[in-house]
Amino acid sequence: MKARLFQKEQSINPSVFECLCNNDVITAKVSDHHPIIHNGVLFWNVMMKCNERNNGCGISESDKKYMNRLNKVGDVIAEIVFRYPSIEVISLCEGPNERLHIDVLIKSLKKYDHMKRFFPKETVRIASFHQPTMDRSPIKWGILMLADNRYAITKITCDFIENSAVTMKLANRFQLWKLTSNKKDKYLALGHFPFGGDVYKTEKTDFSVWGNRYADLANYLINKYTNDQFILCADFNFNPYLISEWKDRVLDQITNNNSALLAREEKSDKQINMVTVDGILLSAKEKQKYYTSRPDSSLSSALTYECCLFKSSFHQYLEGNRYENGRLQHEYDRRFGLVSAKR
Repeated sequence: MKARLFQKEQSINPSVFECLCNNDVITAKVSDHHPIIHNGVLFWNVMMKCNERNNGCGISESDKKYMNRLNKVGDVIAEIVFRYPSIEVISLCEGPNERLHIDVLIKSLKKYDHMKRFFPKETVRIASFHQPTMDRSPIKWGILMLADNRYAITKITCDFIENSAVTMKLANRFQLWKLTSNKKDKYLALGHFPFGGDVYKTEKTDFSVWGNRYADLANYLINKYTNDQFILCADFNFNPYLISEWKDRVLDQITNNNSALLAREEKSDKQINMVTVDGILLSAKEKQKYYTSRPDSSLSSALTYECCLFKSSFHQYLEGNRYENGRLQHEYDRRFGLVSAKR
């Protein structure tokens, strides 16, 4: 099926989508988190199968309703990638974890021609997501990743997790991958940290024990891969600005009030708060690469201004210095294309 003619936009955080009748994903109850886009990566907590207590929309779903929502999730992802064709990695948390539900989402994505670059040919291997598989935990948390086919994907063991108390806490909630293309490597970490009671904290000194350990993990990864192309995508369940100093988050993508959180769950009195918990964080080298690849808006503006000024002055000069020979003037006008020929 050909991609529908989505409109390309310059902003996405948060955004409305044509496939949702120009609603955003929270209003349409497709997810309780807005998607985030940064540096060629889409990150989105797509909201697990819902009961009334595990989501910020306060809804409960049958299997049929959940699969219908997964189709909409696929439509939203496809629309985002259509708008932003530079996206090379799709990273999800709270995604489907049963084979039937995963297949529904894959089918929804593959109906769009422009999404096929994220899937291998079925004759090579079964189309699916990359995901963690930690045998010590039977619970799967829907950590899913797709990358452009030009990348070879390798799972990387994170020694911080393997040798610390967070091992079981982050079982199947975190994965680190190496993406290789043209003999060049980049690293992507994808996580969904458990609730630690830190969602509303405004100072790191007030973090819980677990909140501090998850922040330590983020700092460890960013420091370890400081000289590599490294990207960390996560639902931290605390404000990512508090991981270290706020200045360290320059050129990262953290969208304020990105997630809906159900504060009171009684049916008669539901209160939904918006919180800041999601982020795409970059290593120092990746920030340098990202910064140098961006156009200099101030230089562009200056050149545009100078070009307009030159054209305006040149236009005035040509109007004030016309040839008496009409044929010569006509050719002159046609050559520069700045003033109309006078007969």
